[in-house]
Amino acid sequence: MGEKWARGAIVMLVLVTGWYCSCCCGCLEEERIALLNLKHSIRPPTGNVLASWERHGDCCKWVGIECNITTKRVIKLSLSSLLIILGIGTLDIGFMKNEGLERLSSLSNLKVLDLSYNQLNNSILSSLASLSSLKVLNLAFNEMEGSLHNPELVALNELKKLDLSNNSVESFMAPKGIKRVSSLSNLEVIHLLDNSFNNTTLSSLGGLPSLKILDLSRNKLKGILNIKELVALNNLKELDLSENEVESFVAPKDSHTLKELEVLLLEGYSLHNNFLQSIGTLNSLKVLSVSNCELNGTLPSRGWCELKNLEELDLSGNNFEGILPSCLGNLSYLHVLDVTFNHFRGNITTSPFTNLKSLEYLSFSNNNFQVPNSFSMFANHSKLKVLMGDANNLVPEPLLQTPTPKFQLIFLSLSYLALKEPPYFLRHQNVARAVDLFHNNITGGLPSWLFMNNTALKGLRLGYNCISGPLQLPAQRHFNITILDVSGNSLQRNLPINMSSVFPHLKTLIMSKNSFEGQIPTSFGDMKSLESLSLPNNHISGNIPDSFGHLSLLSYLDLSNNWLSGGIPELLVSGCPLNVLRLSNNNLEGQVFPLLFNLTKLSVLKLGSNNFEGNIPEFSSINSFYPQIIDMSNNHISGKLPRWMGNISSLQGLSLAKNHFEGLFPVEFCGLHFLEFLDLSSNYLSGSIPECFNPIGIEYVHLSNNRLTGPLTKAFSRCSSLETLDLTRNNLTGIIPGWIGSLPLLSFLLLKANYFEGEIPVQLCQLNKLKMLDLSQNNLSGSIPFCLSNLTFEALVSSNQISYWTTGSEIEMIGSLVKKSRKKLAETGKKLAEIAIDHSKYGYELIKVEYWVEFTTKGMSHVYNGSIFRYMSGIDLSCNRLIGRIPTEIGYLNEIHALNMSHNKLTGPIPTTFSNLKQIESLDISYNNLSGRIPPQLIELNTLAMFSVAYNNLSGPTPDQKAQFGTFDESSYEGNPFLCGAPLQINCTKIESPSVLTNVSNYDRENNGLIDMSAFYWSFVVTYVVVLMAIATVLHINPYWRRAWFYFIEVCITSWHGTTGAVEAAVPCALLHIASTLLLGSKEVIFSRFILMSVQGTILLQFNVIAILSAEVP
Repeated sequence: MGEKWARGAIVMLVLVTGWYCSCCCGCLEEERIALLNLKHSIRPPTGNVLASWERHGDCCKWVGIECNITTKRVIKLSLSSLLIILGIGTLDIGFMKNEGLERLSSLSNLKVLDLSYNQLNNSILSSLASLSSLKVLNLAFNEMEGSLHNPELVALNELKKLDLSNNSVESFMAPKGIKRVSSLSNLEVIHLLDNSFNNTTLSSLGGLPSLKILDLSRNKLKGILNIKELVALNNLKELDLSENEVESFVAPKDSHTLKELEVLLLEGYSLHNNFLQSIGTLNSLKVLSVSNCELNGTLPSRGWCELKNLEELDLSGNNFEGILPSCLGNLSYLHVLDVTFNHFRGNITTSPFTNLKSLEYLSFSNNNFQVPNSFSMFANHSKLKVLMGDANNLVPEPLLQTPTPKFQLIFLSLSYLALKEPPYFLRHQNVARAVDLFHNNITGGLPSWLFMNNTALKGLRLGYNCISGPLQLPAQRHFNITILDVSGNSLQRNLPINMSSVFPHLKTLIMSKNSFEGQIPTSFGDMKSLESLSLPNNHISGNIPDSFGHLSLLSYLDLSNNWLSGGIPELLVSGCPLNVLRLSNNNLEGQVFPLLFNLTKLSVLKLGSNNFEGNIPEFSSINSFYPQIIDMSNNHISGKLPRWMGNISSLQGLSLAKNHFEGLFPVEFCGLHFLEFLDLSSNYLSGSIPECFNPIGIEYVHLSNNRLTGPLTKAFSRCSSLETLDLTRNNLTGIIPGWIGSLPLLSFLLLKANYFEGEIPVQLCQLNKLKMLDLSQNNLSGSIPFCLSNLTFEALVSSNQISYWTTGSEIEMIGSLVKKSRKKLAETGKKLAEIAIDHSKYGYELIKVEYWVEFTTKGMSHVYNGSIFRYMSGIDLSCNRLIGRIPTEIGYLNEIHALNMSHNKLTGPIPTTFSNLKQIESLDISYNNLSGRIPPQLIELNTLAMFSVAYNNLSGPTPDQKAQFGTFDESSYEGNPFLCGAPLQINCTKIESPSVLTNVSNYDRENNGLIDMSAFYWSFVVTYVVVLMAIATVLHINPYWRRAWFYFIEVCITSWHGTTGAVEAAVPCALLHIASTLLLGSKEVIFSRFILMSVQGTILLQFNVIAILSAEVP
């Protein structure tokens, strides 16, 4: 007996001694030295990243290292994201081929190695060959590419999980085949998503007999994909082929192929409609997702309905329609079902949903279902945890005998349902953690009973309902509420001062678009957990409280569109880690710089439309101020544009419009490589635009209403993403460069009111995205390019807003509500996160920068933005020196809304093809030299609201006073003397169009009437000479006619003595007659008398012609 006790004591002593030594000594010295050598080989020095890796420390306690509890051998090493943390250009681990990470060979028991996010290339594999014990290898998010045919990968024969996601690997094919891949016989999980693998990859993976999980999503699989190529993978359980370019997926024809497959994800495919009918052979499937696969029509009742083991089904994001087939109700094991974003219809009460009693997660949002407001059809679904039925058709139903539900929901979303009150079954819910009733017609006040019944409630969304009156908070304190949204209601009076005491742990508070008034309570500064505060679009006045400086977690603050006054508190800037600051459209004043330089985490700064003033100081460098968006437009800021802004490499949007900036466009702005939006309009900027200004991603440029000069040379020439270029009202000169036609996305080209000259470049015809072209008020000459008809002027698909995601402080997502067994379908946490992300209100916030353009139409200048922006289109070539005919091809711009070619020198007729301009609203071709008739077909233009052909040489009748032409008055036709018909006062029976009309310039017409005086003088001289010589010749030859002519002239002179104008005509004749008599003698006197009489007659004839023409001029 004593011997047994002795032996036991010795064993215990050995164990205790071993435990003590392991605790004191820590990791093995050999492994510690290897890790230290690895640290020293990483260049540049890692600073604080590996600061815990000290020479005399226990490596088991170092960051990124995990040891076996018993043996103290290193079993896990994480070197992920060293590159990102260090912010260096490359991760130089100091090896040519095997130098550096080969030191890891000393870690003979290493099981897990994470080298993700380090920009490593294929050569890293040669340093891993000795790690034969490795079971998990993560090389995701690196720069590996091409074929992985290195023999070192095969040496990892114990590997069970390999992650090569987000690289550029194309294949595993080796020069001599695929044997190297087949050597990884123990590999169970391989993640290859987001690479460049093609269809041959499926067969090359056939030599992995132990493979259970294969992820090939987001690769380059194309065409027809036959699942039989994976027939050798007998143990495969999960297969993800989502988001490839596969056109057809061929399911197996027998149940023996992939008989173990339980999860099949085919999201983002272009599947044929018969796919669901052929999927029935995969009878082991438990999870099937075909979301966003362009499926349409009605759901078949064969194939997929035979998957009796199905537990999760995702049919969302397709175009299914009709009624759900009854066979869906036979899938008794189904606990997750998502049919959102389809066109299903029918009453939920009679749908298969009622038979699926195992459901835990049900989403049927965004369909055409009829949903009774009692929701009694789900009363017996005792396992239901998540219910989402947004955007369907509510059906009123009596609530007299509504059964008590057996379920206890964790999350409920019933937005966009036109509910007039919260669903009655909510009164029986006790464990709800998030309720979303956004955008309904709920009246009354805040439902206090909801807080009382659900003490675990974290988020309540009641935005955009009909809640009115003052905001009455619950009487009790609720410690779990972190998100409250009451935006877009009719709440009035003052903000509640007890908000911080009732909801002490509130993180996100949204109260925008109400009618709150008064000042912001200083008690808001007591909400120590507050991260996001949104109070825009109210009637709040007074100053921004200094107490906001106590909100040490506040990252998002929006007080825009109120009546706030005073300055920005220094405590707010110094005490809050603001990521987003929005104070636009208030009455704030004072100087904001250098105060705002203290906001070192700022991403978005919006201070537009206030009364801020002063200069923005110039600094040699700004090391801690790197916002993405700066909007300080419509203030009173003056001075020069700060050059340091050109060093903000993160800047994406800059708006300093409507201020008093002057001086040159800073050449430093050429360094803004990520700029997307630039608005410097309505300032006093001068000089030329630097040629180097070519941000590759810029989309919108507004430099109008400045004093910019010089030609438009190479600036913007490489901006392939440019959509709007607005340079109106500057002093730019030279020709319009042809490279503008190479900007493929240009939609708005506005060059109005400059000094551009030369012809309109034909390269503009290549801008097939163009919506508005304004070249008016320049010195352009030449003809209008007929190829402008190539422009389509189609309506924009995108809205007129640029969106930027900016990361604020991380908001705690509202729990994992359903225990997820698979990758995608039960992502309830994601849905709940939308409460913390929605619109521009929460920690991860979507910033929207609205853009605009100014364009002249219907005789007035309009600023287009908002929803109408995407539909407006037009061409304005007015006030130039364009000549020639209007190309008939212009009439084929059938999507154009405004066309202005007035005040030019255009000739010829109005093209009859203008009748094809079916969308035209404004047509102005006045003040030209157009001739001919106005095409009567123009009365077919039913959308025409403004029409002018004034001051041309048009003739004939005006168009019938029908349709839109019945609304145009005389001003549309004035200045055309040969036009007749209503609304003009000239009857068409009293006027004849001349066969030939002389084309005259606008200048002569407007200043000298219809007669070209130069032509008149020359005609007078020619007529006089011809008539005189002809008469003189005849009378000189024939004496009889000569005597008769003299007698006739003497009689005429005698009779003219009493007529009007006789004195003016006779005086010069008499003087000439006397002079001839004295100088020439009798014979010559006879001839001179003849000449004088002829002159007198010709003069009188000319005066009569003038009188007649003058009388016909209106």
